[in-house]
Amino acid sequence: MPRLELVWADGAYVGPFAKSLEGERSWRVEVPFHRQRQAWRYGLEERPTGFQAIPWRWVVGRTFAWLSRSRRLARDYERLPETSVAMVHTAMSRIMLRHLARS
Repeated sequence: MPRLELVWADGAYVGPFAKSLEGERSWRVEVPFHRQRQAWRYGLEERPTGFQAIPWRWVVGRTFAWLSRSRRLARDYERLPETSVAMVHTAMSRIMLRHLARS
């Protein structure tokens, strides 16, 4: 994927995964967090109450929700990691084709 430059990921993928993508593929990994998260943690600002929308976080959550609708990905049936990767590719291909067919 030569045109891919930026990957949005969940907070669990910050460490070695992000470094390997940046090193091997030269893709930049961004994880959406609350903007003032550190200020709340250290008591510099008061934590807001109620729902706070995080920019672009919904894209990551929506994608995981789409993938979880695939019956084959609901459980970990595969023995080899390559087979699991192939199932994710198959599910995402189906999702993208469905979205392309609508438009």
